[in-house]
Amino acid sequence: MASIDRLKKQAKNLQRHLPEFIQEHQSNPPLAACQELIAKSYGYPSWHIAVTKLNQLHENQSAIDSPRDIEAPDARVDAALQFFAPELARILAQQIHIFDRATVNFSCASAKNGVQPNDHWSTFKPWKPSLFPSAPAFQDMKAADSALLAEFYDSLSGIDDLIRTWRESEILWDVNVWNYLMQTIQNSVKLGAKAVERFCPGRQYNPTMPASGTLLERATKSSEHMKSALDAHIQRFQLQAELAKPILGPTPPHPRLRTV
Repeated sequence: MASIDRLKKQAKNLQRHLPEFIQEHQSNPPLAACQELIAKSYGYPSWHIAVTKLNQLHENQSAIDSPRDIEAPDARVDAALQFFAPELARILAQQIHIFDRATVNFSCASAKNGVQPNDHWSTFKPWKPSLFPSAPAFQDMKAADSALLAEFYDSLSGIDDLIRTWRESEILWDVNVWNYLMQTIQNSVKLGAKAVERFCPGRQYNPTMPASGTLLERATKSSEHMKSALDAHIQRFQLQAELAKPILGPTPPHPRLRTV
């Protein structure tokens, strides 16, 4: 019955990903795209993750039809969660700090009050994991758990690429750029918070300052601060638009024609 359940799960994964695959590649998909589809049908977030996991399995497991035929015991799964939790917490705490700094810069750019936070571009470079997915404990993780980390860390790579591209192109860091960066960072914080809910929901934002709250609480507060900054920005924009409207006085009376 277990093998039937696995087949059903694989079919559901394929049902979810196949329409997008067909729409994008039609009848002539490249090999790399097919590899990604196969990995996702087995429950892996990407082909790279699937290959890494399979390479770490023992040689006597190479003939198994599905990489999910052998499940790690619950104790090993829990140990894997505890192993990756500190790195996850450290990186998310830094990402929340970056999120707060982006919000401050957005607010100052919106207000145009002359205040310059003077954050260097390197302030917004995310920290990267060193244990995931290369550590042996990775092979004991469930696919859903590894997907949570993969999605969060992939979002950090996207931000890193964005910062590098902007730096090389020497763009003007105006309010629109700060707005885009701020909301992109917020998305990564949400993904990190989702992973923390699974790996270490009670982890402190700063263990040396218990009053700072948990990571999840700080992530929520940072999102609230961003919302307040956006609301203030919209109000300023609406006020400026209202003030820019021409002031029309009363229509002067039409001059009467003199009669001779």
